[in-house]
Amino acid sequence: YRKSQLLDIAGDKITEEMMDKTVAEFGKRIGTHITDYCVFINRDVSPAHYEFLVEPDKEMDVSKCDEYRELLEEILGEINPVYKECKDTNEIAPAILYLQQPQTHALWREFKMMKGASANQVKPVRVLDTPMKKGFFYKLIQE
Repeated sequence: YRKSQLLDIAGDKITEEMMDKTVAEFGKRIGTHITDYCVFINRDVSPAHYEFLVEPDKEMDVSKCDEYRELLEEILGEINPVYKECKDTNEIAPAILYLQQPQTHALWREFKMMKGASANQVKPVRVLDTPMKKGFFYKLIQE
């Protein structure tokens, strides 16, 4: 796996491949292609939880985020039963789902290339593991 791309709060060990499958299935079930996504592990609360930031290819109803989150978590639990078990035993709190503005991830790639990275070096951001990444992606959440 790419460095720091494994998600783990309570032994649930969610790989990037598991998240890719989860997000693809989530998009399929709601009838919207999810162009990109990233995840932040919020350890500032107890129990900790995941915060999913997804970029749909078309506008989605922000008021349905709780409904969308429940579906996303259900799918993730199907793909990773350990995650479901950790949630069911309250080792992991319910996730939070945010919808990102269109082109958020494309803007990140452009930003990185403006800072000198070559197009081949800019990998998709999956885990918000630095304050810079977190600040950038959270600023582009739909209200």
